[in-house]
Amino acid sequence: MIREAIEKVINRINLSEAETRVVFDEIMSGAATAAQIAAFLTALRMKGETVEEITGAAQGHAGEGSARSFLLGGGDSRYLRYGAAAA
Repeated sequence: MIREAIEKVINRINLSEAETRVVFDEIMSGAATAAQIAAFLTALRMKGETVEEITGAAQGHAGEGSARSFLLGGGDSRYLRYGAAAA
């Protein structure tokens, strides 16, 4: 889905909330490459984010172990920096 989403966003086509949620599920699950993530986020920023896209991103991959659930659960954000514990 991320490849299709990149193409849509490059062409200035807004994504639905559901489409954005699926893309962020892929990103958070590790299914997307770093290049895909960079391309998607850059294109989205250049196009301008819609309320639906922001909502879908916030809902994306709300499962156990995600950064979102970690922070909302009161986790120590120092452990998110560069994927390791901050000194």
